[in-house]
Amino acid sequence: MSPFSMAVLGACWITQLGLAALLSQLAPIPVRPLLVDRSFCSEQQGQQLLERYHDVLISHQLSQQRLSPVMEVNVFGVKVSSDPPSLAQFSSFASVGEAAGRQMASLRRQYPKALVLSCEQP
Repeated sequence: MSPFSMAVLGACWITQLGLAALLSQLAPIPVRPLLVDRSFCSEQQGQQLLERYHDVLISHQLSQQRLSPVMEVNVFGVKVSSDPPSLAQFSSFASVGEAAGRQMASLRRQYPKALVLSCEQP
């Protein structure tokens, strides 16, 4: 390969990296909290919740949005993590008890832009 070709190829790579850096500054990935209501779900509702979570997780993995923090709410309290659980981990979590209405309402007020996953969603 000639020196000129190598120089052009190097310039193309540098330009591509520069454009990627510029794009990441101009169009940052939106960060949203995720609230998951872990109160009891029927089997059908649980499957629908898992499907919705799968879609949300894919958008997170494709960097269309960043989910942080992730808060799982049930009658025993709130479990907070910085990253979303894998689909296998999410499906293995048990749903327990009645709805934690006060906790969910409080977290919704605290995080108004949060994405909320609940069995009671259509």
